[in-house]
Amino acid sequence: MRFSIAQKDETLKDLASRVFRLSPVRDQKKVLDAAKNLLEANPHLANLKAIPEGTPIVVPEVPGVKPVTDESWQSVGSPTSRLMEISNSMAGVTALLNAGLDQKLADIRDTTDFLNAKELQASSQDDSQLKLRLSQMSEESKKEGQQIDSLRTYYTSMIQKILKDLQDMIA
Repeated sequence: MRFSIAQKDETLKDLASRVFRLSPVRDQKKVLDAAKNLLEANPHLANLKAIPEGTPIVVPEVPGVKPVTDESWQSVGSPTSRLMEISNSMAGVTALLNAGLDQKLADIRDTTDFLNAKELQASSQDDSQLKLRLSQMSEESKKEGQQIDSLRTYYTSMIQKILKDLQDMIA
C-alpha cells in the first residue's frame, strides 16, 4: 500500500494528477477515475479544503494507472526532517479523529434529546412496551457515548506515545 500527503490548496484532481503523474489535460478520464478511487479509499477527502496540509492519504490501486514510486513524490530530505514532517502531520490525524468523534457524540446527544422529549415520554405512558424500549434506547445511547469517550482517551494516549517516540528519534 502506498501513501502520500495532502498539500496546501490542492484539489482532488490535483492530488490524483500528482500521485499518479497524470496530465489533467491529456489524461482527463484517468484523472477522474483516479480521483474517484482516491475518494473511495479516503472518505475524508470529500472536503479536501478542511484537511490540514501533511495529512496522510492512502494511494489505492487504480486499474490502468500506476502510482508514482515513493521516492519520486516525496520530498528529499534528511531522516530528521522527514520525522519532523510525520510528527507535524499527526496534528491533522488528531483533528480528523476528534472531528469524527465529536460528530458521533453530537448525534448521540440529538438521539438522547429526542428520546427524552416530553411529548414522546407522555405518549409512552399508556404503552409499557414503548416505555421500556425508549428506556433501553436511552441506556444504549449513554453506553455508546461512554465508549466514544473511552476511544478518545485511547486514541489520544496512542498519539501521544507516537509523538514521544518521534521526538525521541529526532533528538
